[in-house]
Amino acid sequence: MKFTVLIIAHKREEYIELAIRSVMEQNTLSEVEIIAITNFDSKQMNRYMTEPRVKFIVSGSESLSGKIREGLTISTGDYISFLGDD
Repeated sequence: MKFTVLIIAHKREEYIELAIRSVMEQNTLSEVEIIAITNFDSKQMNRYMTEPRVKFIVSGSESLSGKIREGLTISTGDYISFLGDD
């Protein structure tokens, strides 16, 4: 069983890293993917680019529903949860 956590961020770069780290530190599941969808390119995210569980997407969509759709399209989990960046 694989879990996907979608983290949606909009113009709040300072919180996205904390949200990703929180999921990684709390995770006791071996199969989890974290998909962080933002509307900004963050240099802070470079440290997660080599982490195979994390996918980082810069979205062209300004709407929450558009970002969620993008995340759902690429998710591979059997179960999906949503996490706000704050």
